[in-house]
Amino acid sequence: MWELESLLHSKLFWITSFVFVIYFYLKLIIYNYFKRNNIPQDDPIIPFGSLLPIVRGQTSVGHLIKESYDRHKLQPFHGMYMLHVPHLIINDPELIRLILVKDFNYFHDRGLYFNKEVDPISAHLFFLPGEEWKHLRSKLSPTFTSGKIKQLFPLIEKIGDDLTKELTIRIKKSNTLEIKDIIGRFTTDVISSIAFGLESNSLQNPDSEFRAYGLKTLIIHPLKMITSLFASGILNILKVPLINKEVAHFFNNVFSDVIDYRRKHKTVRKDFLNLLIQLMDHGEVEDDEETKDSKKKSQLAKNTDTIDMSTACAQSFVFFVAGFETSSSTTTYCLHELAVNQEIQEKLREEINYVLEDRTKLTYEDIQEMSYLDKVVSETLRKFPILPILNRVCLKDYQIPDSNLCIKKGMNIIIPILALQHDPNYFPNPEEFRPERFDSDEIAERQAFTYLPFGEGPRICIGKRFGRLQIKVALIKILSVFKITVCEKTEIPLKPTKRNLIIRPENDVFLGFEKLRK
Repeated sequence: MWELESLLHSKLFWITSFVFVIYFYLKLIIYNYFKRNNIPQDDPIIPFGSLLPIVRGQTSVGHLIKESYDRHKLQPFHGMYMLHVPHLIINDPELIRLILVKDFNYFHDRGLYFNKEVDPISAHLFFLPGEEWKHLRSKLSPTFTSGKIKQLFPLIEKIGDDLTKELTIRIKKSNTLEIKDIIGRFTTDVISSIAFGLESNSLQNPDSEFRAYGLKTLIIHPLKMITSLFASGILNILKVPLINKEVAHFFNNVFSDVIDYRRKHKTVRKDFLNLLIQLMDHGEVEDDEETKDSKKKSQLAKNTDTIDMSTACAQSFVFFVAGFETSSSTTTYCLHELAVNQEIQEKLREEINYVLEDRTKLTYEDIQEMSYLDKVVSETLRKFPILPILNRVCLKDYQIPDSNLCIKKGMNIIIPILALQHDPNYFPNPEEFRPERFDSDEIAERQAFTYLPFGEGPRICIGKRFGRLQIKVALIKILSVFKITVCEKTEIPLKPTKRNLIIRPENDVFLGFEKLRK
């Protein structure tokens, strides 16, 4: 009797009992969810579910889900377990269309982690749910019209010239250049100028604060990243900030200082920050050619209530983070492909030279004329989609048409972008870099909703046009002056990082540069 009482008071006994309860709860209840509903699933491993290869650093999120898709793509959907949370992977493009567009009202939230109290800078358009997202989207949409982006173009073009000058200086020392860092500094300069109204000059100064803090935003502990993506409720309970406090402090201070300076000195500069100031002061931005149309304006801005400083700063922050790294990685991948595929590079250069003639000054209209350039960028985004998945959460029970499955309220959804864009059924020889995939006839023949580098539907990336423009400016500036080649240090193919959600090169990217005679 004494031994039994002693056992019941033993901490080890209760800890062991607790572990056994959790183990069998996961094994018999949680990890049987899809089997109970006759949905194919990947076999989970307690307590990681399907995520053990990521925890071990063996693969990335995008490639893990691609491998799962390849096993189950003949089915319209299948299941995976992300830690303790079931996720439904949508394989059928027609069902993807319903989720992203036709029945968007069932799936308009991403289910990603943000916390206004402990992490105000995380309350931005990409993360916000429901009515908060809808309200803010209506405010910000007029800031990304083609007219507004055209106003920003001179700032981008100037930094494009800075990029050419920096490359010219560097090749005097060596014809082999590490391009990933240089392009990263170019996009840092562009976004810091446009989103925060400051010249970071990181092309000339690799140690600039904007460059340093921009890189720090990409450093998120793998466990925190996984939890924020697939089990955000845990971080909500623990009230853990997603963004490094030092990083958040820097961007908050910079944003408020620039706002104060502009208001004090009545400074007006045609950049994204100026548009945010208009939203803070008047609740809407000034009209351009698109928003002057009364019908469009009524759709884009139905009210004139203002946004506060914290909200504005969060939008400037996400514009910076999304703009500098995604465009940087895409441009880097594109240059690498052009170095490997010389005939494509030469064809693109011919188009650039034809449009520019003998001019060095680039205009917004010039870029619109370069159709082959657009195809090259589109093919880069197909082969290397920076965000490899889309997250959604079901907000109310949804009966899938022509199916016995009802997606229950609260079910997490994943749309496997990388997997779809590498499916040979939609993109034959997917590892081949072939811009002609985006000829109009090939697009017309291809299954819709298999190419989603920016998402689709009402929640499509708001900065899509700006991101593509920034990439194109860099490519034009480089290819009009230099020939890009592979060299002894060029890695083929480029290995993607395994410690980040986004797809970006793991290692330095070395390419050969030869200045063209003009």
